Amino acid sequence: KSPNKHNRLHCIAEPMTMELQEAIEEGKIVPNPKDGKEQAKLLAEEYGLTVDPKRLWAFAPDTSGANMLIDDTSGVQYLSEVKESINAGF
Repeated sequence: KSPNKHNRLHCIAEPMTMELQEAIEEGKIVPNPKDGKEQAKLLAEEYGLTVDPKRLWAFAPDTSGANMLIDDTSGVQYLSEVKESINAGF
């Protein structure tokens, strides 16, 4: 809940496959890739995960671990203004 009590964040955690975790740790999957379409294709074909590369916000811990933060919102305005704060909390 935000300080002004108008905004709330709800998160859902889901387990990843071991293969996907290993690919992240090896650097095959990265946040903000140079070729986002290529990475999206790899995620869909190899791991069955359909995600827009722009919505893959971060990895944790320390920006290289095997935990992904994915923005799965729709119709939310000004989310980019709090993106850094959400990443820091992740």
